[in-house]
Amino acid sequence: MPAVATAQAERTIAPEDIDAYIKEFHQDPITPPVVDGVGGVTDAELAAYHDLVRATQAAGDPEPELVPGQMWSDTVGLPAGVDKTDADAAEIAIATEQDTLPGIDTLETLDTLDALDARMMAPTSTHCKTFLFSPHQVCGAILARYEALGGQFGWLMHPIEPMHLNPDGQGYRQRFHNGFIYWHPNTGAHAVTVRNADVWARNGWEQGWLGYPLGGEVPVMGTAPADGELNGWVQLFQGGRMYRTPLAQGPQVASINGAMLDKWLELGGTDSTLGFPIADEAKTADGVGRFSIFQGGSIYWHPNTGAHSVQGEILDQWRSAGSESGHFGYPVAEPEIEDGTTFGTQSFQHGSIRGNVDSPEEHFSVSTPYLHFPTLDEALEYFSEFEGVLRSTDPISASRQIESRPTSGKQYGPCTLYPSVFHARTKSGRAESIGFKPYTECEVPVSSINHKSRIMHKKLSVYEELYQAPKSSNTGQARLETKNIQFFCNGQTPNIFKGSTIGTINYNGKDYYASVWTFTTRQNCGIK
Repeated sequence: MPAVATAQAERTIAPEDIDAYIKEFHQDPITPPVVDGVGGVTDAELAAYHDLVRATQAAGDPEPELVPGQMWSDTVGLPAGVDKTDADAAEIAIATEQDTLPGIDTLETLDTLDALDARMMAPTSTHCKTFLFSPHQVCGAILARYEALGGQFGWLMHPIEPMHLNPDGQGYRQRFHNGFIYWHPNTGAHAVTVRNADVWARNGWEQGWLGYPLGGEVPVMGTAPADGELNGWVQLFQGGRMYRTPLAQGPQVASINGAMLDKWLELGGTDSTLGFPIADEAKTADGVGRFSIFQGGSIYWHPNTGAHSVQGEILDQWRSAGSESGHFGYPVAEPEIEDGTTFGTQSFQHGSIRGNVDSPEEHFSVSTPYLHFPTLDEALEYFSEFEGVLRSTDPISASRQIESRPTSGKQYGPCTLYPSVFHARTKSGRAESIGFKPYTECEVPVSSINHKSRIMHKKLSVYEELYQAPKSSNTGQARLETKNIQFFCNGQTPNIFKGSTIGTINYNGKDYYASVWTFTTRQNCGIK
């Protein structure tokens, strides 16, 4: 913790050092899972701690004075790292102190704190409480927040330091075994996890540009801790935000603010093609501009050009040319994407770069004949393997039409399934919905044709199902075109999409199956 006021440390990163900068803040993805992302304490360790708290509370009344061999520490035990003398002092204090304020046990109760005596709710309030294993009392608003978060049954565990006045002379802080609570008269009392505190510290704590927290860490979507581990976390500060990636992506925490934050949110925030920030904002090599690194690209800012994202092959080409210090200079606009593709041209101060803003190996569409399989499951397994081969074949060619004719002794039906083109339906020049029109064409009429289609969007390197269309079918026909595949956009943020269709025909009493994928395309279509 800082003992004196500290200024934010400015950092300038040369282009050749960017990869090392990313690695510096890229935490090990195999770190054991933690509760609420607090860092340093595993689920099992916290559960064991809570069990010990329960056992201690059930062990009988606390001793009001030191009785060798009869203290809770003697009969129940102590958490690792806790000093017996401190634990015994806490037990004696618990036996003697009297609460003067109603218990504050839930976050909802905090909404009523303004109605209480302000002097009682200041951190220096005489309303204080001692907790198991610690001689350090928790008081006032910090106590209210601590108990609202579950007290010793929450993730903070027990206090390990007394309350301290911050260097600004206005705010207070208290450190707990697994995090901190900070209070300021303008922001109130809020907890900061160990992992977030690491980021906060390298940016100057409350004396830096982030200032004080405005709330606790919460899921970016949903309300339960499981939502946070699945979708990621965010914590708001006076000067910006901290984001933490979902657990499955390797927990990483980074800060973001100002023009960088505004541009990122405009592009869709955590749901954008950029994903989560993975490194703090830093100065560029020329000392004038700034940049932030994200999972799927970067945002660069200059006072003369504003903030713009750079992604995919365009980012690779630009870096190879020296980034902002090279021939092209800073980006001056977002890439102009070619219709129905993920290829674009992006303008820079001294030129333009054309490239794929997504991974090139994803760019293929497929037209397949219908093949006979005994069951749908066997067909799906075959097509899954087939798609894997396509992904690993000719990754340099980013835009191609592949027509596959397997020759492994399969029986062919008289039809072929085509994906058509993934496209946007616009209104007043803006994408209102997106979709595609797969169709089956046969040489002769067949007993039945069925299509089952879906739209997927790409979140980082994984495609997630966004919309599943109703089944379409006909009988006794030689053609079926599905026209009702449509996802309605929510806003105009850019996302990457593709469509897929499983087709089934019945011909001469046998079922034949086909599977197709559209070209991957980038559309300005929000998904929330």
